[in-house]
Amino acid sequence: MGKLSPEALALDAALIVKKWQLWRVVTAASFFGGGAQLLQKLYYLISFGTNLETTIGAGEYLRVIASCIAVQAFIFHLLGWQFLGDGLIMAITVLFAQLSPPGAQMSLYGLKVPYPLLPLAQLALCAARASAASGS
Repeated sequence: MGKLSPEALALDAALIVKKWQLWRVVTAASFFGGGAQLLQKLYYLISFGTNLETTIGAGEYLRVIASCIAVQAFIFHLLGWQFLGDGLIMAITVLFAQLSPPGAQMSLYGLKVPYPLLPLAQLALCAARASAASGS
């Protein structure tokens, strides 16, 4: 929305440790960027997040989210990545896909995809979209 710069929300270990800006872990996990794919990211977060919470329960869902954020904050810091939002959405998607009922499918852009293969289908579509955007 342009009110804050992304750097104000980014994961910065030095500020977290030295200046006790613990909120940076939460803001980095809740920043999903902008652009055309924002609505798709929010759809996945709400749809799969709600379904995962229904499947495993609210308390376990909160523990899973906190665990994912903690692990991703450590790994993303090592990799030099500043935002956890996309990784968190992918983690929720993968967990729900693996816990879905056997034989369950979803329609992904008109293609019937079994839930356990959904993360791979998403990666394939991302690769195809990136390839088309680069003109290859």
